[in-house]
Amino acid sequence: MSYEIVYNKQFLKIDGKIIPLTLCGSSNVYEPLPNGRQRREREWSAIYIGGSNRQIAATETEVMKEIESCCDGGEYQEHFMQNGKWVDDKGLIRFFQNGIKNAKTIEELKKDYFFMGMYGYFSIWKEMDNTIENRVEINSSDNLRDFLEVAQRRINNRTEKEGIYICLKYYNEKFEFRVKPEKKTKEQLTDYFAIKIGNRDSYLVKLTSRRIKHTSLCNLTKQFKTEREANKYVEKLIERGFKIDFTVKHIVV
Repeated sequence: MSYEIVYNKQFLKIDGKIIPLTLCGSSNVYEPLPNGRQRREREWSAIYIGGSNRQIAATETEVMKEIESCCDGGEYQEHFMQNGKWVDDKGLIRFFQNGIKNAKTIEELKKDYFFMGMYGYFSIWKEMDNTIENRVEINSSDNLRDFLEVAQRRINNRTEKEGIYICLKYYNEKFEFRVKPEKKTKEQLTDYFAIKIGNRDSYLVKLTSRRIKHTSLCNLTKQFKTEREANKYVEKLIERGFKIDFTVKHIVV
């Protein structure tokens, strides 16, 4: 059985609309590498839900409406594989919400990443025959806008038996930042509240899925700006089943 694998996504923005682009491929089709080895095939494609003869740019509302229509809550919720896991209905909605949130214009891609460019073409199907038309390089939003306008005219003037798909491909498989974003450092408070654990001189640092990490050094403890925030966290610890005496302490450094 073959299935679709998604390796990356980078949605595009153009004139207030979104073009959902994903790097994906079939699980049982392989392609050669320069070193002589093989890997599963993958290429960038715009996501078509309603079939051929459609524009690939849509508003956020239109995109999410299409995606939500694919999520019926049924038993079969294996839309595609990503990072070794099946993406279910909830995961599919998150996938598109995240893609829309991080969508960029071509100009933003050039500014933020080592962007190698992209190209587009029309894939024309007539029964079982396929031809490629209008392959063009796309290096700006103006280029993309022109390409989509030509695509719409081609769709409008198609013959009855033609099915037209608008194809967009990045040259990049990965998008690497030109300048790596600086890691945000947590603000170190000098007047805060901390959670003391039991009768020991030990304070909570972090809650993991299995245990509580703690320290005797006040400057490394989890800091709360208000006593109320700290008490709410204590309630969370108790709900998780930790049967320890927790005390909220006011600390001034």
